[in-house]
Amino acid sequence: MDSFGGGYLRSVQLTRISAAESYLAMGELEGALVSARQALPVLKELTSTRAKGKILSFAKHLQLHRDTREVREFDAYLHAELAS
Repeated sequence: MDSFGGGYLRSVQLTRISAAESYLAMGELEGALVSARQALPVLKELTSTRAKGKILSFAKHLQLHRDTREVREFDAYLHAELAS
């Protein structure tokens, strides 16, 4: 997706978040977290409330797996990225 130009950043991020949601729905926690992590660095630069809302919704669904280290780490990373 890096081949998309800068004008497509919002679309790329929404696609990555959708992929994360899909992986999670299939029970592929690792794939979900990888896709979501790819979306975060650029997400904080976007003004898209839709993209931010989708990643927060994804994080809420992750709470079913909050007993895993990877989900706790992602949650901390998400909050750090959005706060900066």
